[in-house]
Amino acid sequence: MFNSLNMIISRVCGFFFKNLCYLSSKINVSSSAQFRGVPLLELHSGAKLSLGGNVLINSSNYGYHINMHSRTKIVLHKGANLTIGENSRLHGVSFHSRSEIIVGSRVLMAAGTIVIDNNGHSSVAENRLSEVDKARPIYIGDDVWLAANVVVTPGSYIGNNVIVSANSVVKGHLESNFIYAGNPAVAVKKLR
Repeated sequence: MFNSLNMIISRVCGFFFKNLCYLSSKINVSSSAQFRGVPLLELHSGAKLSLGGNVLINSSNYGYHINMHSRTKIVLHKGANLTIGENSRLHGVSFHSRSEIIVGSRVLMAAGTIVIDNNGHSSVAENRLSEVDKARPIYIGDDVWLAANVVVTPGSYIGNNVIVSANSVVKGHLESNFIYAGNPAVAVKKLR
């Protein structure tokens, strides 16, 4: 009974959250997009969030196969854009953008994944607490699977049909059709 109650609460909260999204000019949500639980959204002036058809934004641990330590969090600063392609599933993912993050179609992102297009602070010591570094857009192609706790750094490009192993750090350009692992992530196997 307790499990059924958790599932019902998660889906009902997601349903009401989705309907609230329709009221915002900053959010473009496909009618077939789904929310499980309620994500944390911080959308600043001129920011835009676009979710394609059948996108799942999961912020609920119920029914998810690994432990999700926090719900999905999306922070889009002034003028930033986040676009998520159709049939993608995101579970407890954190996005932080000051420019643009594009996520393709049929993308899987596991719990703990962080996608951030800026470092959040200046690399110059005396400016570290008062300035932010320059943001660099991120592109994630179609049919990509980012396993648990992957970090995607500013300016990264991930091609199509890519798997990035758990706890890896993406920095730079990942070619299509490979499995990547490590810090920084390097190709370990060619995919067919």
